[in-house]
Amino acid sequence: MQEQLPIDDRPSFGRTLHAYRTGGGMSLQALADLVHYSKGHLSKIENGDKLASAQLAHSCDDVLGAGGELVLAHRRAGQGRPRTRRRRPAQLPMAPAPFIGRTTQLAALDAVLDRSHQRGGEATGVVVVDGMPGVGKTALMLQWAHRVADRFPDGIFFYDLLPRGEPADPAQVLAAFLQALGVRADDLPGGTADRAALYRTLLAGRRVLVVLDNAVGAEQVRPQLPGTPGSLVLVGSRDRLSGLVARDGATRVSLRPLSTYESCELLRQVTGHRQPAVDPATMAKVVGRCGHLPLALRIAAESMAAGEDGRAHWSADSGGWLDLLSAGGDEVASVRAAFERSYRALEDEAARAFRLLGTHAEAGISLAAATVLLDTDEASAWRRLDALYQVHLVEQPTQGRYRVHRLLRAYAAELAAGDRQACDEGSRRLLEWYRRTAQEALRTLLSVEHGEASGAAAKAGAGPGGAPPPEHAWQWCEAEEWNLRLAVEHADRLDMGTQSVGLADVTTLLDLLRHGEGRAPGRFDEPRDAVRARLRPVPADRDHRNHGGHGGHGGHGGHGGHGGHDSLASAAE
Repeated sequence: MQEQLPIDDRPSFGRTLHAYRTGGGMSLQALADLVHYSKGHLSKIENGDKLASAQLAHSCDDVLGAGGELVLAHRRAGQGRPRTRRRRPAQLPMAPAPFIGRTTQLAALDAVLDRSHQRGGEATGVVVVDGMPGVGKTALMLQWAHRVADRFPDGIFFYDLLPRGEPADPAQVLAAFLQALGVRADDLPGGTADRAALYRTLLAGRRVLVVLDNAVGAEQVRPQLPGTPGSLVLVGSRDRLSGLVARDGATRVSLRPLSTYESCELLRQVTGHRQPAVDPATMAKVVGRCGHLPLALRIAAESMAAGEDGRAHWSADSGGWLDLLSAGGDEVASVRAAFERSYRALEDEAARAFRLLGTHAEAGISLAAATVLLDTDEASAWRRLDALYQVHLVEQPTQGRYRVHRLLRAYAAELAAGDRQACDEGSRRLLEWYRRTAQEALRTLLSVEHGEASGAAAKAGAGPGGAPPPEHAWQWCEAEEWNLRLAVEHADRLDMGTQSVGLADVTTLLDLLRHGEGRAPGRFDEPRDAVRARLRPVPADRDHRNHGGHGGHGGHGGHGGHGGHDSLASAAE
């Protein structure tokens, strides 16, 4: 439906043009020369005797540097065409159902909305909803947006910033939003900056919700931020968008996989109306193999709804879970495809780090261990780990330790199969480092037990050649206990004998940790002489033969003879 405005109510394009021209000190003839219209024609437009075309309005706006104001004045004036009634965009897609959990995150979004609508708010509210692929960012945003739609009387915008896996151009996004606001295609400004200026002008004084899904960077988002208080922008991304938080004051709402109860409830609700109840054993297997990831759980539920065959696949122990987590040929409903989009965006060194970490970050890997695995210095290792952390391909459960989600580890293992030699070399470096450091820790603890600690060992500030303090050794053992158990399995897979990794020494350390019920050094059951005999260092020449030279590097904190000491200190810190 269209509404014709009375002539007296229309803003005058001619008056606005005259103000910009004279304000800039430009003569009518000079403007005529620049826009290729006659001086008389422009004079009649300024006096209201003629109507300006959209092309002339754009030309004058560009020449006078009006930043879209002349285009806006032309549109508001109507210029001989009926003006459309102001539209209320309502672009939200349907929210996925059922929706389980996320009460804390929903409350956080409510709090941001309340702050942004308080009288005297200083700026548009911006929220970044971030998390790993498949964790349910879009579902949360849509669920919440539908709940609060009535709080935004001037409309709700939605745009997928990564359609078909390619980042959307901000100019294209702005064009869609401007047209939703009633701007005709032939009236759109040409560049991103001019479109953003017109967009902010049109939203001034309005209260809208803007939902931007799958953002790949802060620069892609900023042009869509309204310039005045009262509106709210909700941004979903696999990237943490730290720049948007730091510079633009965005609030971060991070999502993690669901709890065990929430995962079971989602599986029950998705399958319950089509199939008999899933038995507890199968439920536990499916939830575990899906890693509590909502996308994976929904796909698994669809697979199981196919009947007994679907359930049999999930009950089997044959592996290949990522193959099961795909709903036909729909890439939007494929866990592997979701991971692949994130992996392809990585730079080469970060991608290599992801492939290597997939085998060794189940229990959490320290920065010192990652430095050895990646065969680099600590600063470079941190940069690569941080690049993965920023896009949620690794987690950081505690300061200085990194872990990879179960399904991401399965995906990394697939990638590593195509880079087997490099990945196996990295594994050998790391396993040898675990052996060396575990031996040093055990020797330190046994020396304390029998009163044989050297003067250097008793001092926390011992030099590079001194033994580590016993408290450092014990803390390292506690932090790495599960990794040491896994190291035995990895070494067996790589056919690394006891001389290569010191499997007997690692097993001894694990046994001693089990018997250390007081959780303090000096409470071990095995006779000292038997243990110490098994802790004799492997000769350097034998290490070199068995490890292709990797075990003896001294330049990458932790590769060489004293790297374990540094690692024990790092664990204490």
